[in-house]
Amino acid sequence: MNHPIRFGRFSLDARECRLHRDGQPVALSPRPFDLLVALATRPGRLVTREELLHEVWKDSVVEQSSLNAAMSVLRQALGEDAATVIETVPGRGYRFMAAIDATVDAPPAAPLSPMPGETTVRVVLVDDHAIVRLGVRALLARLPGFQVLAEAGTAADAALVIAEHRPDLLVLDLMLNGDASLEHIAAWRASAPGLRVIVLSMHDEDEYARRALAAGAHGYVMKEQMLDELRAAIGEVMGGGVWVSTRVSRAIVRDAVEGRPLSSP
Repeated sequence: MNHPIRFGRFSLDARECRLHRDGQPVALSPRPFDLLVALATRPGRLVTREELLHEVWKDSVVEQSSLNAAMSVLRQALGEDAATVIETVPGRGYRFMAAIDATVDAPPAAPLSPMPGETTVRVVLVDDHAIVRLGVRALLARLPGFQVLAEAGTAADAALVIAEHRPDLLVLDLMLNGDASLEHIAAWRASAPGLRVIVLSMHDEDEYARRALAAGAHGYVMKEQMLDELRAAIGEVMGGGVWVSTRVSRAIVRDAVEGRPLSSP
């Protein structure tokens, strides 16, 4: 970041390690300052606690309490503006909410550094709406460790690209051209051993998520929550877990983990 980010009464200069309010310097120790930079360079984006610990403390091993303490100091420094600048997402992380001054050439949102041991996840996108595929591709392009191998808009095309590329991850629309895509998951997983599947959906009813997991999917993400949840969902799914959007009952995840039937009676 080669120039200050201006938001509200504040000016943040990461290169010079300076924060000003109304033109006056604000005293801020290194960790809280780096925490503000990590959030301000990703405006509007949920940044998880794990990502912040890795970004701000680098290779140091610290407890969540260190992040809590740094955030407390940062909020005190921001004063009465803190509530409108940084949003806490309970149990997940934080989001920078202040509007960046559009009259200043603000830098693009910074990508997160790869997590330790992170390898490239090879992805195929399947959705009958090109604009959705474009959105998912753009989102993954901002995150480290992902490579989109191919896209498809129909089940037939999906079968071809999955068999050809044998990806690690399939991001799949629940409906393809008006028909449910779930019936194809078993065959696609058979053609690409180790394939993990995340279903994107407009539906927030538990039953759709149950059907997706029963069909062989490993994650179910609401499209309207995709910006906030897709990275977390991928991390959980690629780590061998199950993810269901926060708009859908978490009881479904417990059923999956404990081996209880997921299909409706």
